[in-house]
Amino acid sequence: MEDKTKKLLITAENAEFQIIESLKLNRSKRAKNNEIFIEGIESIKQAFKAGLEITRIITTGNISSWARGIISQFHEKQALLLPENSVLKIVEMSDILYRKLCDKSEPSEMLVTASMPKLTLDELKLPQNPFILVLVQPGLNSTPLKVILSVPFPCNSIERVFSRIGCSNR
Repeated sequence: MEDKTKKLLITAENAEFQIIESLKLNRSKRAKNNEIFIEGIESIKQAFKAGLEITRIITTGNISSWARGIISQFHEKQALLLPENSVLKIVEMSDILYRKLCDKSEPSEMLVTASMPKLTLDELKLPQNPFILVLVQPGLNSTPLKVILSVPFPCNSIERVFSRIGCSNR
């Protein structure tokens, strides 16, 4: 099996660092690159458990054996799941640069970026009588703000509230 990993050492705010930083800070860059920035061990575990395609694992290099084990698991799983032309980047950077990416005063041992999953409505698993509220930001693709409601009880009063603020249930 071919190795689908690329190790990078970042010592300055180079292009790769700026891409990672833009994924964290800029929603339009996340949408354009179809990637998300994930911080926090629990969030990273959930991303891994959900089978997201991890594109980068970012560390300072000073990591515990637990974190090395997580990276090894990512590497093994991703090597099997990555599309043919994809590469998992293992990014090691200085502590100063790493802390610039972290929101926490005590940063976790790693950060990751992942491809955003492309889900369709058919793939959503909902309870029998869900309450669904979907908001679309005005200005995105010239789509007006819309609210879709699906409630298991009479919704006349809810419809009146939303119609007063310019929303509909259609």
